[in-house]
Amino acid sequence: MTEDEGRLLEAVNLAHDASTRRANISAEVFKAAAIGSGSYTHALVAAISTIGGLHAPLEQTMQFLSLDNPVAAIDISKIPGWGSSFERGHKDPIWLEVDYILKDRFPQMYDKIDSVTNEFQRLGKNIYPNPSAYTAATCLILGVPEKIATYIFIAARLQGWTKLML
Repeated sequence: MTEDEGRLLEAVNLAHDASTRRANISAEVFKAAAIGSGSYTHALVAAISTIGGLHAPLEQTMQFLSLDNPVAAIDISKIPGWGSSFERGHKDPIWLEVDYILKDRFPQMYDKIDSVTNEFQRLGKNIYPNPSAYTAATCLILGVPEKIATYIFIAARLQGWTKLML
């Protein structure tokens, strides 16, 4: 791993940790399972089971970002990796360091993400990349296969989920 890749992964990990303090589905399910079962392990399993559909659609986002021209694949329907119920009308402040590192050190990936965001705005949808887009981009940069991309998500959220249990 290069120094820039390590810096990007560290920023993703910190942003995911901060994201566990929001009322997102994996954090809420983790808390409910921890309370209901009293088991850390059961709570982890429950949180992990929320990944891959509407919450953290990493494989789908990686497939989308892997396209040579993802803008050409956009229609007005939902594209995985864009839109947030936490931050509307601007980039998510929790993820700005990741955004900056992509722009500064991985401009090709940043330009791809930015072109999708710009196209959404041209189509009248004021939405921005969400954690799935940033995590998927990181996985693509690091060469993480789609089938194990959830590892990055889980590893990054584990500390936050553990804090919730404590």
